[in-house]
Amino acid sequence: MTDDGGCSLVYHVLPDRFRVRSGSFCPDFCGTDYYGGSVRGVVEALGYIKSMGFQVIFLGPFLQNADYHGYHILDYERVDRRLFGLDSLEPDSLEALQELRDACTKWGMKIMLDFVPNHIYKDHPWVSDGEHNDWFFRNSEGVPRRFFLNFPHLIKVNLDNPAAQNYMINLALRLQKYVDIFRVDHALGCSRHFLSALTKALHHRNSTTKVIGEFWVDLSLRDSKYLVDTFDSLTLEEKETLGDMLEKKDTSIQNWLQLTIAEKCCSGTPLVDGVLDFEAHTIIKKYCRRRSVNIPALQGALSKHFEQFPSFFLLPVFMDNHDTDRILYSCQGNFNTVLQLTKCLLQITQRYNQPFIVYYGTEAGMTHHSSVHSTPYGDNQARQPFPWGRPESTNKIIQFCAAMNHGTDFDTQAVIQHYECLPPAPVIAVQQQPTQPDCCSLCSERSGASNFVGNQVLYYVTILRKYL
Repeated sequence: MTDDGGCSLVYHVLPDRFRVRSGSFCPDFCGTDYYGGSVRGVVEALGYIKSMGFQVIFLGPFLQNADYHGYHILDYERVDRRLFGLDSLEPDSLEALQELRDACTKWGMKIMLDFVPNHIYKDHPWVSDGEHNDWFFRNSEGVPRRFFLNFPHLIKVNLDNPAAQNYMINLALRLQKYVDIFRVDHALGCSRHFLSALTKALHHRNSTTKVIGEFWVDLSLRDSKYLVDTFDSLTLEEKETLGDMLEKKDTSIQNWLQLTIAEKCCSGTPLVDGVLDFEAHTIIKKYCRRRSVNIPALQGALSKHFEQFPSFFLLPVFMDNHDTDRILYSCQGNFNTVLQLTKCLLQITQRYNQPFIVYYGTEAGMTHHSSVHSTPYGDNQARQPFPWGRPESTNKIIQFCAAMNHGTDFDTQAVIQHYECLPPAPVIAVQQQPTQPDCCSLCSERSGASNFVGNQVLYYVTILRKYL
């Protein structure tokens, strides 16, 4: 993003699903969903990302973790060897991020990191070491009683506890050496006192650092009374209002939530610099489901939306992400509609000086066959590996980049060169099930073929040092 935060093109990746680094072996990922991609794989592809016109790389979390997506934190002091791409002899301290920082500086790119302070995985040592008991909300028997949404394996951190709050803020300050923008995961659940203190501390160290919160509420939430009580960024009165809106299935709930956070930022004690614009996402999906997109009507709806907010408040716009249906699926497979939307959103975000986030693979026409909400583990459909080395993807990438760089001098050959010079990882077709999935040929031989919601998936794993 620019120093004021706006009008930047952001490329969003999940490290495990974007790129397996050339020449790397498939580690022992048995029993989990790892595909073998890593931060080092992303670094290898920065030239490709930059050539498309992006200025910011937005990385999913990659600290020590219990799962491929990075949101099940086990240790905040270490990077995850698998997700970062470290071998067993390399140090896994936070200083490993210097390699990422240096690479992004070389390409003139900024770093946006998914920061996860709200909750930790149940096997994190803090939960049971006896030294951090008051860092969590416990019942009379000492058992954790508050979680991330309805997931008892994700223990909610008491960010109003002074020690816990100070730890998370100091962690962010250490990460700030390498990171330009923090995306705070489930900021809705984080204490408002913590968010305010976090933003103030980061701004004091570097006024150009931006804090973007994920404030997202889904009308399909169950046990809403319990869940709303865990949304600690809100006051008691605001929780009551939100609870009433959930009960009534009020479709204006997301817009109300974003306006509520923006109003707090006008009070002189901002919680964050902006929020991921889920309301704009809803508007976009509403229009793209039609047979043809009425671009003037969409632009009008988005203009009306943006004009509700103060001009300094950041509202990063996105067509899709790792938790939603991919945009091509929502457009019923019509890639031309995706191109139309891209041009439209670039124009509107530039007009209102807002960032525009593109989820990896959108440019290559990645999609899926059913909604991510239709089956358990359905979001895995929107998190498949990027299609490196597929000639049929090249034309879509060029079309997308031409749409994204409409009206500017666009170097088509640079994009083709960067895409085609990155060799694909060898591909093995295997099958997977929600629990104990196979992730490589060795895993498949050990456990035999298994079924994952009736569909085969392609695993990108490297089994030979073919591309050293």
